Amino acid sequence: MLSFDDILNLKRKIYETAWTTFTFLIKHRIDPTPENYKKFYEKFFQEEKTFDNPLKRIFKKTEKVLGKTSYSLEEVAQTLQNLKKNPALNKFINKIVERLEREKGSLEKLREEIKKFERELEAVSRDRYVDPLTGVWNRLALQEFLENLPSLAMERDIVVAFIDLNRFKYINDTYGHLAGDKVLKHFATFMQINLKRKDFFARFGGDEFVAVLFDIDLEDAKKFFEKLRKEIPPVKVNGKEIKVDFCVGLTVPFGNDKPEDIIARADAAMYKCKKSGKIEIALK
Repeated sequence: MLSFDDILNLKRKIYETAWTTFTFLIKHRIDPTPENYKKFYEKFFQEEKTFDNPLKRIFKKTEKVLGKTSYSLEEVAQTLQNLKKNPALNKFINKIVERLEREKGSLEKLREEIKKFERELEAVSRDRYVDPLTGVWNRLALQEFLENLPSLAMERDIVVAFIDLNRFKYINDTYGHLAGDKVLKHFATFMQINLKRKDFFARFGGDEFVAVLFDIDLEDAKKFFEKLRKEIPPVKVNGKEIKVDFCVGLTVPFGNDKPEDIIARADAAMYKCKKSGKIEIALK
């Protein structure tokens, strides 16, 4: 049986979810019909997944324990130093203090080893999560990054863009794969220059990329990519200029979206862009 506090917390969650759903529908210009309201309300009401890195959690706990242990040893050492004023205990206490100092040195050494291991782990992670050709994040990094987006989207405007280069197969077939690689690197660099530092950009695979834009709504994101399509410069290969163009599909994360749900909507919008020639938006 639910306690009074449990009932209050449940009612609070219901009211908060109802308000969140309403503001989401209005913000994204979705008609708040009973069907739409029910669909989005249920997604927001579901428990959200939280992404956790087990290794980092272990490191944090270890660091916390070591910090407490080191502090405790210092505290004990200080207390014993005060007791040394008693001549009868002086010799005995000196031995304990020496032992504590040795233990403290071992703890400091262990702490440095852990920090060194953390740095090495970060270096391995960078290699694991970075696309070797373009230097941007890879698909694995994108997968893990997308896990947190639905919860972040409750508090911030977030737009996910699925981007596909146009005529890329033609470029490879006509100018060679090295030219194709040059186009990919050129596009990745151009995007990194124009995206905000807090934005996330990854190569999904082949000539497909995904950008996650923060603190921007769908209409402004659409204008942003329309501007980039006009401004991206051509690539020079063997004295020839290769025009670079791309299609974009936009969506927003919500509710208890899984990474594949977000990508599927943005990808579907991108294919509509291929047909219409205009940047498209998908919310369902």
